[in-house]
Amino acid sequence: MARALGRPALAQTERLRGAIAETGRVAVNATNPLTMESYQFKGDVIEIAEPDEAARQVADQRVAQFTEAISRVGFVQGTAAGVAHPGAG
Repeated sequence: MARALGRPALAQTERLRGAIAETGRVAVNATNPLTMESYQFKGDVIEIAEPDEAARQVADQRVAQFTEAISRVGFVQGTAAGVAHPGAG
């Protein structure tokens, strides 16, 4: 079942997709909130596609893991969802 995005998240998604389509470039930062180990990836966009159900499930698992981790460093569990899904929580 697809996750419903609120208006702020949907607007943010559309702005991001537009910027990626315009520039053809993307940069992604990944940081472990417990160790502060960070990685940044930059590159050319090959394709923008809607995720299938398996990809959505993986994303939901990662968001759950992330929100659990940041709750260990002081974020309130209920409000932490808004960090990964703006407009949620």
